[in-house]
Amino acid sequence: MRVVMVTYPSGRADAILAALADRQVPVDAIVVDRGRRHLGDGVRRARQVMRRSGPRAVLRRLEKRARRAATQRGSGPSDRDRYEAFCSAVHFVDDINDDAGTEALSELAPDLVVLGASRILKDHIIDIPPMGVLNAHPGVLPAYRGVDVVPWAVLNGDPLGVTVHYVDSGIDTGPSVAQRLFHIEPGDTVAALQARSDQLAGQLMAEVVAQLAHGEPLEVIPLDGQPSHLYTRMSPDEQRRVEEILAQRMR
Repeated sequence: MRVVMVTYPSGRADAILAALADRQVPVDAIVVDRGRRHLGDGVRRARQVMRRSGPRAVLRRLEKRARRAATQRGSGPSDRDRYEAFCSAVHFVDDINDDAGTEALSELAPDLVVLGASRILKDHIIDIPPMGVLNAHPGVLPAYRGVDVVPWAVLNGDPLGVTVHYVDSGIDTGPSVAQRLFHIEPGDTVAALQARSDQLAGQLMAEVVAQLAHGEPLEVIPLDGQPSHLYTRMSPDEQRRVEEILAQRMR
Protein backbone atom coordinates (compact mmCIF):
# COMPACT_ATOMS: atom_id res chain seq x y z
CA MET A 1 0.00 0.00 0.00
CA ARG A 2 1.60 3.23 -1.19
CA VAL A 3 0.78 6.05 1.23
CA VAL A 4 1.27 9.74 0.41
CA MET A 5 0.58 12.63 2.79
CA VAL A 6 -0.75 15.95 1.52
CA THR A 7 -0.53 18.81 4.00
CA TYR A 8 0.21 22.38 4.91
CA PRO A 9 3.04 22.67 7.46
CA SER A 10 1.10 21.93 10.65
CA GLY A 11 1.21 20.37 14.08
CA ARG A 12 -1.46 17.90 13.02
CA ALA A 13 0.69 16.65 10.14
CA ASP A 14 3.65 16.26 12.49
CA ALA A 15 1.53 14.25 14.93
CA ILE A 16 0.20 11.96 12.19
CA LEU A 17 3.65 11.32 10.74
CA ALA A 18 5.12 10.57 14.17
CA ALA A 19 2.28 8.18 15.01
CA LEU A 20 2.63 6.37 11.66
CA ALA A 21 6.36 6.01 12.28
CA ASP A 22 5.67 4.56 15.74
CA ARG A 23 3.44 1.95 14.10
CA GLN A 24 6.07 1.30 11.41
CA VAL A 25 3.70 2.32 8.64
CA PRO A 26 5.89 3.86 5.90
CA VAL A 27 4.92 7.08 4.15
CA ASP A 28 6.22 6.94 0.59
CA ALA A 29 6.07 10.68 -0.11
CA ILE A 30 4.90 13.95 1.42
CA VAL A 31 3.42 16.71 -0.72
CA VAL A 32 3.62 20.04 1.09
CA ASP A 33 1.09 22.62 -0.09
CA ARG A 34 2.62 26.07 0.43
CA GLY A 35 -0.90 27.41 0.85
CA ARG A 36 -0.61 30.13 -1.73
CA ARG A 37 -3.90 31.60 -2.85
CA HIS A 38 -4.91 33.17 -6.11
CA LEU A 39 -5.65 36.89 -5.82
CA GLY A 40 -9.37 36.33 -6.41
CA ASP A 41 -9.55 33.82 -3.55
CA GLY A 42 -7.90 36.27 -1.16
CA VAL A 43 -10.24 39.10 -2.15
CA ARG A 44 -13.32 36.90 -1.71
CA ARG A 45 -12.14 35.77 1.72
CA ALA A 46 -11.45 39.35 2.81
CA ARG A 47 -14.94 40.38 1.72
CA GLN A 48 -16.48 37.53 3.70
CA VAL A 49 -14.58 38.55 6.84
CA MET A 50 -15.51 42.20 6.27
CA ARG A 51 -19.23 41.40 6.01
CA ARG A 52 -19.22 39.16 9.06
CA SER A 53 -16.87 40.99 11.44
CA GLY A 54 -15.95 44.39 10.00
CA PRO A 55 -12.71 46.04 8.83
CA ARG A 56 -10.84 45.53 12.11
CA ALA A 57 -11.19 41.76 11.69
CA VAL A 58 -9.64 42.00 8.21
CA LEU A 59 -6.70 43.95 9.64
CA ARG A 60 -6.25 41.43 12.46
CA ARG A 61 -6.26 38.62 9.91
CA LEU A 62 -3.57 40.36 7.84
CA GLU A 63 -1.47 40.99 10.96
CA LYS A 64 -1.79 37.32 11.96
CA ARG A 65 -0.61 36.21 8.52
CA ALA A 66 2.34 38.62 8.71
CA ARG A 67 3.37 37.30 12.14
CA ARG A 68 3.13 33.71 10.91
CA ALA A 69 5.27 34.50 7.87
CA ALA A 70 7.85 36.23 10.07
CA THR A 71 7.96 33.21 12.39
CA GLN A 72 8.45 30.82 9.48
CA ARG A 73 11.39 32.93 8.29
CA GLY A 74 13.01 32.74 11.73
CA SER A 75 15.40 30.22 13.20
CA GLY A 76 14.71 26.51 13.33
CA PRO A 77 14.46 23.70 10.78
CA SER A 78 13.09 24.43 7.34
CA ASP A 79 9.90 22.74 6.18
CA ARG A 80 12.03 20.43 4.03
CA ASP A 81 14.17 19.38 7.00
CA ARG A 82 11.03 19.02 9.11
CA TYR A 83 9.46 16.49 6.75
CA GLU A 84 12.59 14.73 5.54
CA ALA A 85 12.91 13.51 9.12
CA PHE A 86 9.92 11.29 8.28
CA CYS A 87 10.30 10.71 4.54
CA SER A 88 13.07 11.37 2.00
CA ALA A 89 10.63 12.12 -0.84
CA VAL A 90 9.26 15.60 -0.02
CA HIS A 91 7.63 17.69 -2.76
CA PHE A 92 6.46 21.30 -2.58
CA VAL A 93 3.56 22.76 -4.57
CA ASP A 94 1.83 26.14 -4.45
CA ASP A 95 -1.66 24.65 -4.58
CA ILE A 96 -2.42 20.92 -4.59
CA ASN A 97 -5.49 21.56 -6.75
CA ASP A 98 -3.71 23.35 -9.60
CA ASP A 99 -2.08 21.71 -12.63
CA ALA A 100 1.36 21.40 -11.02
CA GLY A 101 -0.09 19.94 -7.82
CA THR A 102 -2.23 17.48 -9.76
CA GLU A 103 0.73 16.36 -11.86
CA ALA A 104 2.95 15.89 -8.80
CA LEU A 105 0.40 13.76 -6.98
CA SER A 106 -0.49 11.74 -10.08
CA GLU A 107 3.16 10.89 -10.71
CA LEU A 108 3.50 9.65 -7.12
CA ALA A 109 0.62 7.20 -7.82
CA PRO A 110 -0.58 6.78 -4.21
CA ASP A 111 -2.93 4.00 -3.23
CA LEU A 112 -4.04 6.10 -0.24
CA VAL A 113 -3.72 9.81 0.50
CA VAL A 114 -3.56 10.95 4.13
CA LEU A 115 -4.25 14.60 4.91
CA GLY A 116 -2.51 16.68 7.53
CA ALA A 117 -4.00 20.16 7.52
CA SER A 118 -5.20 20.98 4.03
CA ARG A 119 -7.25 23.24 1.86
CA ILE A 120 -10.49 21.79 0.41
CA LEU A 121 -9.57 19.26 -2.26
CA LYS A 122 -11.13 19.30 -5.71
CA ASP A 123 -12.77 16.17 -7.09
CA HIS A 124 -9.94 15.47 -9.55
CA ILE A 125 -7.51 15.21 -6.63
CA ILE A 126 -9.83 13.07 -4.52
CA ASP A 127 -10.18 10.65 -7.45
CA ILE A 128 -6.42 9.99 -7.83
CA PRO A 129 -5.83 7.40 -5.04
CA PRO A 130 -7.88 4.22 -5.59
CA MET A 131 -8.20 3.66 -1.82
CA GLY A 132 -9.39 7.22 -1.24
CA VAL A 133 -8.34 10.19 0.87
CA LEU A 134 -8.46 10.10 4.68
CA ASN A 135 -8.77 13.18 6.89
CA ALA A 136 -8.47 13.48 10.68
CA HIS A 137 -11.00 16.20 11.49
CA PRO A 138 -10.61 17.91 14.91
CA GLY A 139 -14.29 17.67 15.77
CA VAL A 140 -17.18 15.27 16.30
CA LEU A 141 -18.75 14.65 12.90
CA PRO A 142 -21.25 15.24 11.51
CA ALA A 143 -22.30 17.77 14.20
CA TYR A 144 -19.12 19.86 13.97
CA ARG A 145 -18.06 20.40 10.37
CA GLY A 146 -15.88 23.28 9.19
CA VAL A 147 -13.30 25.32 11.10
CA ASP A 148 -12.65 26.41 14.69
CA VAL A 149 -14.71 23.40 15.78
CA VAL A 150 -12.76 22.92 19.03
CA PRO A 151 -13.66 26.35 20.46
CA TRP A 152 -17.17 26.16 19.00
CA ALA A 153 -17.78 22.91 20.88
CA VAL A 154 -16.51 24.53 24.10
CA LEU A 155 -18.79 27.52 23.58
CA ASN A 156 -21.79 25.25 22.97
CA GLY A 157 -20.98 22.90 25.87
CA ASP A 158 -20.68 19.88 23.57
CA PRO A 159 -18.18 16.97 23.56
CA LEU A 160 -14.74 17.41 22.01
CA GLY A 161 -13.35 14.76 19.72
CA VAL A 162 -11.58 13.74 16.53
CA THR A 163 -13.13 11.95 13.57
CA VAL A 164 -11.21 10.13 10.83
CA HIS A 165 -13.29 10.10 7.67
CA TYR A 166 -13.04 9.63 3.94
CA VAL A 167 -12.96 12.87 1.97
CA ASP A 168 -15.67 13.47 -0.59
CA SER A 169 -16.79 16.52 -2.58
CA GLY A 170 -18.48 18.12 0.46
CA ILE A 171 -16.92 19.82 3.48
CA ASP A 172 -16.36 17.16 6.18
CA THR A 173 -19.27 15.10 4.84
CA GLY A 174 -17.52 11.85 3.84
CA PRO A 175 -18.18 8.61 5.74
CA SER A 176 -16.57 8.18 9.16
CA VAL A 177 -14.21 5.29 9.94
CA ALA A 178 -13.14 6.16 13.51
CA GLN A 179 -14.03 8.64 16.23
CA ARG A 180 -12.67 9.33 19.71
CA LEU A 181 -13.54 11.89 22.38
CA PHE A 182 -11.23 13.82 24.69
CA HIS A 183 -11.92 15.99 27.73
CA ILE A 184 -11.16 19.46 29.01
CA GLU A 185 -8.58 19.39 31.81
CA PRO A 186 -7.83 22.00 34.49
CA GLY A 187 -5.77 24.86 33.11
CA ASP A 188 -6.67 24.17 29.49
CA THR A 189 -6.71 26.98 26.96
CA VAL A 190 -8.00 26.84 23.40
CA ALA A 191 -4.42 26.41 22.18
CA ALA A 192 -3.88 23.49 24.58
CA LEU A 193 -7.11 21.81 23.45
CA GLN A 194 -6.21 22.23 19.80
CA ALA A 195 -2.75 20.76 20.43
CA ARG A 196 -4.36 17.79 22.20
CA SER A 197 -6.75 17.29 19.29
CA ASP A 198 -3.75 17.23 16.92
CA GLN A 199 -2.08 14.52 19.00
CA LEU A 200 -5.28 12.47 19.09
CA ALA A 201 -5.67 12.99 15.32
CA GLY A 202 -2.23 11.49 14.85
CA GLN A 203 -2.97 8.45 17.00
CA LEU A 204 -6.36 7.77 15.45
CA MET A 205 -5.20 8.25 11.87
CA ALA A 206 -2.24 5.92 12.46
CA GLU A 207 -4.58 3.26 13.83
CA VAL A 208 -6.80 3.48 10.75
CA VAL A 209 -3.94 3.43 8.23
CA ALA A 210 -2.30 0.52 10.06
CA GLN A 211 -5.57 -1.42 9.78
CA LEU A 212 -5.63 -0.82 6.03
CA ALA A 213 -1.95 -1.74 5.70
CA HIS A 214 -2.66 -5.08 7.38
CA GLY A 215 -5.68 -5.74 5.19
CA GLU A 216 -8.16 -5.32 8.04
CA PRO A 217 -11.61 -3.93 7.15
CA LEU A 218 -12.77 -0.57 8.46
CA GLU A 219 -16.18 0.17 9.93
CA VAL A 220 -17.48 2.76 7.48
CA ILE A 221 -20.37 4.89 8.76
CA PRO A 222 -22.16 7.23 6.31
CA LEU A 223 -22.76 10.69 7.78
CA ASP A 224 -25.44 11.88 5.39
CA GLY A 225 -28.90 12.23 6.85
CA GLN A 226 -27.58 12.99 10.34
CA PRO A 227 -27.89 16.45 11.99
CA SER A 228 -24.87 18.57 11.09
CA HIS A 229 -23.66 22.16 11.11
CA LEU A 230 -20.91 23.86 9.09
CA TYR A 231 -18.96 26.19 11.37
CA THR A 232 -16.98 29.23 10.21
CA ARG A 233 -14.20 31.26 11.81
CA MET A 234 -14.95 32.57 15.29
CA SER A 235 -15.04 36.30 15.86
CA PRO A 236 -12.57 37.78 18.39
CA ASP A 237 -15.44 38.35 20.85
CA GLU A 238 -16.47 34.70 20.61
CA GLN A 239 -12.86 33.59 21.07
CA ARG A 240 -12.59 35.68 24.25
CA ARG A 241 -15.82 34.15 25.53
CA VAL A 242 -14.43 30.65 25.05
CA GLU A 243 -11.26 31.49 26.97
CA GLU A 244 -13.45 32.89 29.76
CA ILE A 245 -15.45 29.67 29.88
CA LEU A 246 -12.23 27.66 30.18
CA ALA A 247 -10.88 29.97 32.89
CA GLN A 248 -14.12 29.67 34.87
CA ARG A 249 -13.73 25.89 35.00
CA MET A 250 -10.64 26.38 37.19
CA ARG A 251 -12.54 28.27 39.88
